[in-house]
Amino acid sequence: MDVVWLVPVLFLAVGVGLGWWLYRYPGGRKPAFSGEYRLNRQDLDNARHTVRSLRSKALHELNEAQTRVTQADRVYQGRIDDLERALQRLREPVGRRELKMPLGEVSLYEHVLVFLGKDVPLANLAVHQETGTTHHYLYVTSPEG
Repeated sequence: MDVVWLVPVLFLAVGVGLGWWLYRYPGGRKPAFSGEYRLNRQDLDNARHTVRSLRSKALHELNEAQTRVTQADRVYQGRIDDLERALQRLREPVGRRELKMPLGEVSLYEHVLVFLGKDVPLANLAVHQETGTTHHYLYVTSPEG
């Protein structure tokens, strides 16, 4: 009984192998099986191998490029998020907070300079103080000077 199944399976395997060989080397039986086309079949195999190698290399380079783009996009998005948070903090009313230095008509708080009763927000400003024996100087400038 086992031999009865072995013969058709063997014929099927040989048929599939012959079909695959004919598909692999198109042009009929002569180019696929003849010895005179052996070098042509080798050239075709070498060309197919070269194409597979180039496709694999291109796919690898494409994946690396996509990874670099994704990383750069993540860094860029992180910078945008940081700047948006900084902008939101600047837009929030912070009030005067802690009094740092009272100088008569001028009072310097943590985030606000009060001069003659008017609040001057210190966002994006640099404050520098010089004290002498009789005079005090308070410089409020842009960060560039």
